[in-house]
Amino acid sequence: MSNWRKKYGEVDPRDRVTTAGKTETFASRNVRLITFLITLGVFLAVFLPIAYMEAREYFRQGEDTRPKMTTYDLVVLSEQPEIRVEQLRKFACEEKKQSGQNFVLITIEIDPHYTVMASADTATGVVGYCHVLNNETNDDLDVLTDDLRAYFGV
Repeated sequence: MSNWRKKYGEVDPRDRVTTAGKTETFASRNVRLITFLITLGVFLAVFLPIAYMEAREYFRQGEDTRPKMTTYDLVVLSEQPEIRVEQLRKFACEEKKQSGQNFVLITIEIDPHYTVMASADTATGVVGYCHVLNNETNDDLDVLTDDLRAYFGV
């Protein structure tokens, strides 16, 4: 449009504002913000479950996948004439070998409040010391000699 038309009051129809009488709302002022938030929400809805499953798998790699020992398993082991280290390693346990020593210490937690402590010779693999401790009452039973079936009522 030429300067002459502007100078003398002629208005180009393209320059007219068509929002006369309308008020501006939050949605009309923040269209870009709303679009960004919707995009971010869709992104999180799609990728957060995937990230959760991957993180869960990553952190489970160090977890012991062996089954937990039950009191019934302990009673069955105690009735055998000889307990071997391989039988105890089948269950979730902590195993410590002392440097310079020829024995291994095995600790097994049994729910709800029992702890089994065993010691075995590394050369033969035979358990020579095995006790179960009740963490609530501090009762200590020898697995190799005591009657665990009567104690646990199994």
